[in-house]
Amino acid sequence: MSLATTSMKEVVLKQVLFRIKANWGFFFSLMVTQCVMMLLSMGSTISISSRSYNVGSTTNDVILVFTFIWLFVMGILLLSKSYRYDDFCFVTSNVSQSLANFIYLLFASIIGALTAFLAGYVQKVIMYFVTNSELIFYPSQTGFWDYIAGIIGMALYGLMFGLVGYLLGSLVQLNKSFLVIIPVTVVAIITLTNTPGQLNGFFNFLAHAYFNQSSFWLFSFNVLLTVILLMVGSVLVGKRLEVR
Repeated sequence: MSLATTSMKEVVLKQVLFRIKANWGFFFSLMVTQCVMMLLSMGSTISISSRSYNVGSTTNDVILVFTFIWLFVMGILLLSKSYRYDDFCFVTSNVSQSLANFIYLLFASIIGALTAFLAGYVQKVIMYFVTNSELIFYPSQTGFWDYIAGIIGMALYGLMFGLVGYLLGSLVQLNKSFLVIIPVTVVAIITLTNTPGQLNGFFNFLAHAYFNQSSFWLFSFNVLLTVILLMVGSVLVGKRLEVR
């Protein structure tokens, strides 16, 4: 008689592959959402007009925002009962389950960043044919690695928002009272950001660290540090759920 042992790496890999195969519908919904937002944002171009010409510019900011919202919702759904019960098919623990969810969110963030990046160019092509306009090219110092850095930045943002949703979902599973505490906290933060006071400096610091950082490396460090803290917090809350 022989005993078959399974390593943590094999268990996590099987769980990740299972999630990817079982949730292709989520990625289809992402692409549909991005296409809809791309078409809607085309109607809100920034234009500069004169007697002889009309210059318009487009942006994929709306597509990015809804991509981050999609990842946030996905992070919450990974803690729903149906997903947690699916893990009973594997010999798993809280740590392996959390690692599989983190890797899956990373994969989803990369897919979301790539599709959002490409959607911006598709949007420009559609605008060119629909509006019967001419494209204006101007010298740019943006190189290949700048585009790669942009995609990495979008993926890091997506992973951070996905992990925020994952941590909030863990807290709600731990105690249903967080269904009230979390929205109240969000409303309080929004109110404080619009109220003059000492906390405004703190919120401005956070905005600069995550959204207005000029250095890509400092931005990456800030986001990665936040990602690590969110992972640790999620694992700790998950252990409490395992005890329950």
